[in-house]
Amino acid sequence: MTIAANYRERIQRALNAIEKGAQSGDWPDLGNLAEAAAMSEFHFHRIYRLMTGETPQNTLSRARIGGSLPELKGSDGIMGATGASAYGSSQSYARAVKALTGATPSQLQSDPGLFDAVTKQVMEPAGDTGPIQIGIAQLSPLKLVATENVGDYSDLNDGFDHLFEMVLEQIAIEEITGLYGVPYDDPRDVPAEACRFDCAVSTSAPVEPQGAIKALAIAGGSALTMRHKGDYDLVHAALDDLYRVAIALDLELADEQPLNFYHSDPESVAQEDLIADIHLMLKEG
Repeated sequence: MTIAANYRERIQRALNAIEKGAQSGDWPDLGNLAEAAAMSEFHFHRIYRLMTGETPQNTLSRARIGGSLPELKGSDGIMGATGASAYGSSQSYARAVKALTGATPSQLQSDPGLFDAVTKQVMEPAGDTGPIQIGIAQLSPLKLVATENVGDYSDLNDGFDHLFEMVLEQIAIEEITGLYGVPYDDPRDVPAEACRFDCAVSTSAPVEPQGAIKALAIAGGSALTMRHKGDYDLVHAALDDLYRVAIALDLELADEQPLNFYHSDPESVAQEDLIADIHLMLKEG
């Protein structure tokens, strides 16, 4: 058995604690949030940041200031906003607003357009967030066909193009059912031109290993999994975050290499809409 860690549920409990604080005015601190998520503060901070795209402190600041902004337009102005945010003084509130938004409370009061823009910025965190990015998944065994690419990981399109050319000599394109990748080297330790990577596909029809095509068997099992959105060239860098989570949670990794599953064809999908799942296999025990 691997560690049973429901990351989504744990981080959601922390978000619920923040929402409760917004309603009651009794704002939680980092220790309260970590306790709600049943983690140490150290582990919680890393996992929260990886899963939501921001630190717990930034979420709290957004929630406190976001909830106070309507008060700036009220009759009590900055004093009312300070009370709503639960900052100790109007000076500390003004500093927090400036740090988060780049504007002072008086600027927000006098400029309706700026006020609206800042309100949207504060209430909507940057990037595609949501506590759904990391979890433990059960992977089914896979039988893939692959070819080894040696070279810079930013040039993997050439490797996949070569694989497709060879595979399509045996089957039709609609019989290719999935796009995968297996990295074998770290570009920080190995020269980019020497990095090995298996470009792989799953198929609904048999492909005979021949020439540069080889069979690749993935055993399946428990995996620490992260969803990456955006440029596929950044997938390998994102792998570091997954390793950090494994270390923080003391998860023992299996001997298998990481496995990437690419949901989309980068030639037909806009770069910002690309999605890849990165898997680190875990030892069963």
